[in-house]
Amino acid sequence: MPGLATSASFEISILIPNGIKHHSGGNFYNKKMIAALEEAGLKIHIHSIHREAKESISFGNSGDLIIVDGFLIEQLRFQNDPRKKILLCHGDSQGNSSIFNHFDGIVAVGASQLPRNTPRASVIPPAIDHFPSIARKARRPCLQMVSVGAISQDKGQLYLLHSVQVLQHLPWELHLIGSLNADPDYVDAVEKFLQRLQWKGRVYLHGEKDHCEIAEVFSYSDIYLSCAPYETFGIAIQEAQKSKLPIANCADGYPRQHLDAKSGWQIHDRCPVILGNFLREKLINCDIHPTPGIGFERTWQQVGRDWLELLDAV
Repeated sequence: MPGLATSASFEISILIPNGIKHHSGGNFYNKKMIAALEEAGLKIHIHSIHREAKESISFGNSGDLIIVDGFLIEQLRFQNDPRKKILLCHGDSQGNSSIFNHFDGIVAVGASQLPRNTPRASVIPPAIDHFPSIARKARRPCLQMVSVGAISQDKGQLYLLHSVQVLQHLPWELHLIGSLNADPDYVDAVEKFLQRLQWKGRVYLHGEKDHCEIAEVFSYSDIYLSCAPYETFGIAIQEAQKSKLPIANCADGYPRQHLDAKSGWQIHDRCPVILGNFLREKLINCDIHPTPGIGFERTWQQVGRDWLELLDAV
């Protein structure tokens, strides 16, 4: 599709789950990618589709090309659509390789998502909007743990809460930052769990926060807990790493492959008792310290250029 990047008449339909309101990593990537394409002069049609819809959905015929968020591939009828189609994979796509044949291009935000030798595949990772420089606060009397992500099954906060039960009689607080609207049933289960254990004043559900507010929480935190079953890339993990927080990572995917010993620890067995005992040992032995603050360096301008190059080649 030569010359696409400079063609103001070219139109793209982008199909995304549940809109782009929540500040999840995938939604943040979608918003930044859309902004970059619009800045390049391309006309974008955004189709917001409920992720839990039970029926196959037809999404009209606007645009010359379709970009489909991978979370929607089992809900949509696109096999006979004549438009060029690109699949954008935010999650683990290892089990969906049969669907790739219906697309003219596959984009993953992390290399770990795709089977080896996937045809027509590109990796376009996100950028990191590093937090404003905030000096680390003096350590608080109890261990400050933090985790960022929409309160949902995808991010695994209940697994984390079950894990920290073993710390019941030790001094700690847990800060959970993320949307309370993405998965209402799961949020309800989390709130009931906290009520049952009477953890008000010990576990904080902050809801969504902007970059400056998260930076403030990071400035007095001691450790970042990555508790999702799978992280495609882990933007919040990268931000915590840059903020010198050691990472206890339980997620498969990108963090499993790229987080080194200088930045934290890998918890390989997804068992609440194992994570809980690990945290208890670190807390009792005072073995949690700031890291060198090495982080991922990439700008959203670079992400936009990568997308425009891809579209020109489709």
